[in-house]
Amino acid sequence: MGQCYSCECQYVQSIESKLETHMQIHQDKLDATHKVLLLGSGSSGKSTIFKQLQRIYGNGLRQKQIKKARDAIRQNLLDGIIKLGKQSLKIARCIRNSMDIGADEEIVAAAMEICTNACEHLFDDNNMIEETMIAIGNAIGTLWDLELFQLTFSKRGAGQLMYSFPDNMEIFFQRVELIFVHEWEPTTEDVLQARAMTTGTESTLFAINGKLFDVIDVGGQRNERRKWIHTFDDVDTVLFVAALDHYRLSLVEEEKKNAMHESLELFNSTVNGKWFKRSTFVLFLNRADLHRRAIKEENTMALCFNNEWDPSKEQKDSEYAMVDYVKIHDDEEKDAELLERAINASICYIKEQYLQQREDLNKEVFVHVCNALDRKNVEEIYWDVQTHVIDHSLRATGLNVF
Repeated sequence: MGQCYSCECQYVQSIESKLETHMQIHQDKLDATHKVLLLGSGSSGKSTIFKQLQRIYGNGLRQKQIKKARDAIRQNLLDGIIKLGKQSLKIARCIRNSMDIGADEEIVAAAMEICTNACEHLFDDNNMIEETMIAIGNAIGTLWDLELFQLTFSKRGAGQLMYSFPDNMEIFFQRVELIFVHEWEPTTEDVLQARAMTTGTESTLFAINGKLFDVIDVGGQRNERRKWIHTFDDVDTVLFVAALDHYRLSLVEEEKKNAMHESLELFNSTVNGKWFKRSTFVLFLNRADLHRRAIKEENTMALCFNNEWDPSKEQKDSEYAMVDYVKIHDDEEKDAELLERAINASICYIKEQYLQQREDLNKEVFVHVCNALDRKNVEEIYWDVQTHVIDHSLRATGLNVF
């Protein structure tokens, strides 16, 4: 009887020992994992960076992400053409002979009716027969080709009409008939460029040089930010993503507000927040490609910064002095030089606006200018980021002697 009891005790002790070992291994993995949190306002490109990291270091895009992107692209095309139609009415009232829109009015009216009827229901291709989808694609294509709609699209943003619009939509409008074919599947590039609102949180775990990184993506819209608090524990690095071209765009949630103003306010509350006093801070100035286009289209930085952006006033730093780009038609070389000066000066100015949000100006913030759609660019920048993360961890534990 005593021998049986002794065997039973040994068995229990063996189980407890294995459990403790397993728990310790799990805890060691957690301790060795660097938690990286992607923050920023809506449309800044957080989710695009997240997807790129999945492509580069993980197992690629998930099937549900591809389906979500396909549905989002179609829904954005439908919602977008309706919005352009409403905004076009405002322009038409200011144009003489506004009834002359360059197309048969009955055809235009029929196309608008198809889109309006379809837009009354959240797009779901599973509930639509193929003929209906093709009709919607053709209707959107008809409206997109109108000169009035093209003019309206060109005036989106923080100035002029002051209305928000999803990014990169022109590349989808140009092949809308194909996109509404039932069997159409988006490419990887389409998924990256699709504007799909992130809800809740999503995470991915990957290794670089034997170091584990847990990267967490969150929704950037106002109604999603209350969920952020659940991700704030033990964050090693905050990657705050800001869109450079937001200086000329209006906020989706509040179209009368400049999108960059919202981003600056959010960065202020984040960089000075009590949750991240020991976290490494990295600022991604994203969408450099769209920013270049915005400057080239002669959108002045005064759209965001008003009188604070004044190229006419005397300035000390000539290399990054404020300058607005206005095309020089008779000298290509000088025109190209002016464009580069204007782009560099604007990026430098925007960078300073973010860094000035720090209450403690000694708080280190690593700044990178990037284009989240460029895989190589993201890979190169994240290589620098993981160096910042590891170096911060070594310093925190007192192991960095350099």
